[in-house]
Amino acid sequence: MILLRELVQIHRQSTPKYFNSFLPKDTKLRQLYDLICEQEHLQDHEAAFMIYQTSNKDKRYLMLKKNLINRLSDMLVVYEEEGVMEDIDSEMLYSKQQLLLVDLLLRKNVYHNAEKILLKLLRRAQRNLLNGLSVECYRYLQIIASLKGSARQIQKLMTEKEQVDILVEAENKARNGWLRIQAMGKFCLSFDEEIAEVAETLLQQSGIWCFEKQSLWIGYYKNKIEQVAAYHGGELELFQQKVLSMKDIFTRYPLLSTEANQREYYFHYARSLQMQGEVKRALAVVEEILPMTSYAAFDRYEVQALHFDLLMKLKQPIEAAKVMEEVMDSCQYGMLQSVDQSAWLLKEAYLIFWGKLHGIEKSIRSYLRNFPEEITPDLLREECKAAVIYKESYNVQFLILNSLLEIEQREVDCYKMFNNMKMYYLRYLKNSKDMRTQQFFQQFYKSFFQLYQGREVIFDEPLVSGFSPVEIIPYEELIKGYLACIQTYLKEEEGSFL
Repeated sequence: MILLRELVQIHRQSTPKYFNSFLPKDTKLRQLYDLICEQEHLQDHEAAFMIYQTSNKDKRYLMLKKNLINRLSDMLVVYEEEGVMEDIDSEMLYSKQQLLLVDLLLRKNVYHNAEKILLKLLRRAQRNLLNGLSVECYRYLQIIASLKGSARQIQKLMTEKEQVDILVEAENKARNGWLRIQAMGKFCLSFDEEIAEVAETLLQQSGIWCFEKQSLWIGYYKNKIEQVAAYHGGELELFQQKVLSMKDIFTRYPLLSTEANQREYYFHYARSLQMQGEVKRALAVVEEILPMTSYAAFDRYEVQALHFDLLMKLKQPIEAAKVMEEVMDSCQYGMLQSVDQSAWLLKEAYLIFWGKLHGIEKSIRSYLRNFPEEITPDLLREECKAAVIYKESYNVQFLILNSLLEIEQREVDCYKMFNNMKMYYLRYLKNSKDMRTQQFFQQFYKSFFQLYQGREVIFDEPLVSGFSPVEIIPYEELIKGYLACIQTYLKEEEGSFL
């Protein structure tokens, strides 16, 4: 019944127009087929009784089962799959079902139809450049050749398989390289020289990329690694070009144009627009892809994080607070990694600080629930401790806000704090590709000494255009808030902190 149930499932998912000619209505063959469709856990003794009012050992029932297996198998062999699959997920599901069917047939030593199914599947794999699937087909064909006693055929299949094995090995190297880079950049928001170097080193391995036109996957992984190399190298225009070139890959290989890949493409495009300062365009893109995501699939959190940042850049804190409320109320939030939860709490703390700067804290807090009335530096440090280990990304966000809170709440030796900010800049940010964050830190500690010395605050140059990947509230706004805080502090303390 397992083999028969699998055959029925395949045909239910893709019923050919000539189905009724193979299984005419009002026949016992069709009756058995319909019973299996209707009752997922139907057993042989139940089917035999319903059709013949007898046991499952009755020769009539055994012959009926055999004939139905043959009819359904013949239908798979005689006719090619109508049309093409929409994407790689559907294609691989179909292929795995076919391979499972082949495996079940071979377990019963029924290799004639199994061979025909494999040859059809092999042609399909070769047409779509699915080399891993081709290898699986060759493996089963070798088993069949062995059952047929054809040593010459086995040798021929081994030679063909070895050629495809080379392509599969290159695909595995490309995929493994991408997975390594993806892991390195998981919690690295800003530009990272080490990640850029690893990506560039991978791209120089010609032994992988020379097979790009013989594989569905190699060009895809190459483009993703090129995006990472450009992004972490601080080449934002090149990053956007590489993101946009993914569209060409989807055109060339339609199977790769899955909803998940489309969502990822538009996400990175929106991200590139944001960093170049085109926030409204980026927001329009994000709002287009939000319906493609869900919290249950955990892909909505990343998009909502970008959505939140864009609303903050557009000075729409109430809308950002609504995004925050939705995220915090999602059932899956508690299952996020501790770093991701800390990152969201950092965003919430920034949002509350924005409310203080603009006198709308009460309105913003009506959507929030994680922090009490007063966010102290100690509380912020405790809530966000999982994220602060990432020195050039989340820790930058934490350090900026923590310093502002310490000034505001008079909990620090300002002179010492600003020296620490300078040392942090020299150690972690001086050679960074993140020019806006570099300039912000410079302005942050330089303006303090200008104010302390009673001089007018003068910045050497305005911040570069666009936005930093670690920038939540626009730096220009933070500078205004900081200057107000430090002027009040200096006036009250009259320099006594020295």
